[in-house]
Amino acid sequence: MEASWRRKLEAADYLSVAGETRAARAVLEELTTSMPPGPERADALARLAWGREDDFEETTRLLDQALEEVGDDPARRADIHLFQSDILAIRGDLDRARAEARLALADAERGSDEALLASALAQVVMFDSLANEPVDDRLLERALELERTAESLRLRTPPSHVAGLYYLSLGRLDEARAAFEAAIARAESEGVEYWRADNLLRLSLTEGRAGNLVRSDEVARLGLEAAEQLGLEQLTSALLYGRGLAALLLGRADEARTLAEEGLDLSRRVGDEAYATSHEALLGFVELTVGDFAAAADRLGALWSRMDVLGRRPSAQGVFSNAVEAMIGAGRLQDAREALEKLERDREDPLAAPQIARCRGALAAAEGDLEGAVAALEEALRLHAEVPLPLERGRTLLVLGGVLRRLKQRRRARDVLGEALEIFDRIGARLWAEHARAELARVSGRTPGTDELTESEFRVAELVAEGKTNKEVAAALFLSVRGVEATLSRIYRKLGVRSRTELAGSLRERV
Repeated sequence: MEASWRRKLEAADYLSVAGETRAARAVLEELTTSMPPGPERADALARLAWGREDDFEETTRLLDQALEEVGDDPARRADIHLFQSDILAIRGDLDRARAEARLALADAERGSDEALLASALAQVVMFDSLANEPVDDRLLERALELERTAESLRLRTPPSHVAGLYYLSLGRLDEARAAFEAAIARAESEGVEYWRADNLLRLSLTEGRAGNLVRSDEVARLGLEAAEQLGLEQLTSALLYGRGLAALLLGRADEARTLAEEGLDLSRRVGDEAYATSHEALLGFVELTVGDFAAAADRLGALWSRMDVLGRRPSAQGVFSNAVEAMIGAGRLQDAREALEKLERDREDPLAAPQIARCRGALAAAEGDLEGAVAALEEALRLHAEVPLPLERGRTLLVLGGVLRRLKQRRRARDVLGEALEIFDRIGARLWAEHARAELARVSGRTPGTDELTESEFRVAELVAEGKTNKEVAAALFLSVRGVEATLSRIYRKLGVRSRTELAGSLRERV
C-alpha cells in the first residue's frame, strides 16, 4: 500500500507542477481519506493545503493537522512551515508568517535537501523585507548560490523571486528585472506554471515603476491568462491587481476600476487580506488619478490601519503618500497634516522618501507657504534622482509647476510642467499627461472662456453644455464616468451654477 500511496503523491505533484490543480486536488483528497495518520499522510495533507486557494481557513487547518502527524522528519516539517508562512502572510498575519519562516529554516538546516534550504533561506529574507526589518544579505546570497546548484525547487519559493522582490523594494529596478526574468526562465524550464504566473506579475510591477507601461500591461495580461488557466483563485486575484494597475497607468481608468472590483470580490471570497487591501489601494489610486479627491481620501485613509498586511514599508502600494495627496486635494488639511506626520515617523524607506517630500511640498502650498513648498519639492526631485521612477518624478514636477505658477514664475513653471508632460507622454501615462496639459494652459493664459477652469474642465463643460450625458462625455474624452462627475462638481462650484442649463448659460456669457 505504501508504494501505491507514494505513486499517487508523485502523480499529484506532477499534476500540480503542470498546472492541473483540480486533478491534483482530487487525487490528494482521495489519499487523505484512505491513508492512516502519519508522516506519509502529512505529505498528502500539505500538498492538498497548497491547492486550497479557495479557502485559506481550511488551508491553515490542513497544515496544522499535517504538523501533528509528520513527526520529527526535518524536511517534511520545513516544507509544512514554509507553506504555513505563505498562508499566514496572505491572511494578513506578517509576524506569525516571519516566525513560521524561521521555523522552516531551522528544520531545513537539519536536513540535506539543498532546494528546500534555498527556499527556506529566501522566505526568511522575504518576510524580513516586507516587515521593513534589516535584511541579512548573506542569507540571500547563500539562497541564490544554492538555487544555482539545486535540482528542481518544485512548488517552493524560488530565491531569485525573493531577490527580485527585495531589489524592487529598494528601487533597484534593473536588478529586480533580471531576477524576475531568471525566475520565469527557471519556472518555464521546470514546467511550474504557478511560479511563471507569479513572477510575470512581479515583472509587470517592475516595468510599471520603470515607466515601461506598455510592457507592464502585456506582461500582466500573460500572467492573468496563466493564473486563470490554473484555476487558482488567490493567484488570479493577484494578477487582476497587476493588470488593473497597468491599465490605470496607461489611462484606462474604467477598466482599472472593473479589474480592481473583480479582484477585491475574489480576494474577500477566499480570505486573502493582502490582495484585498491591494485592490482597495488601487481603487483609491483610480479616484486620485481621475481627480475625485474626496473619494480617494475616504478610501485610502481607511486603509492605514490595514497596511501591515501589505508590508510595513511606507511606500507599499503608494497608499500613504496617495492618501495624503488626496486629503490635500479634498481640502482636508488637518487630516493630511496628521497623516504626513505619521508617515514621516516611519522608518527610512528609499522609495518613500521622495514621495514624503512631495507631500510636504503639496501641503505647504495648500497652506499658503509657497516658498516652503518649492524647497520641499526641489528636495523631492533630488531624491527622485537617487531612485529614478519616471511616473513619480513627473507627479512631483506637476505639483512644483503649479506652485511656481502661483508664484508668478511663469517661465520656470512652463519649463517644469513641460518636463512633466514630456515624461507622461513618453511613458504613455495619458491621464497624468492631461493634468500636465491643463496646468500648462493655466500658465500660458490659454484656458478658453475663463481663468477659473482648467483646460480639461473646460472641455467637459463644453460637451455638457452641448447636451451630452456624462457617459457620452466620458467616452469622448477617454475618462471614467465617475471622473466626469467629479470634474462637473468642481465646474459647478467654480462657476457658481447648479444645473446643466445654468452651466450652458454661463459658458455663453464667457465666450
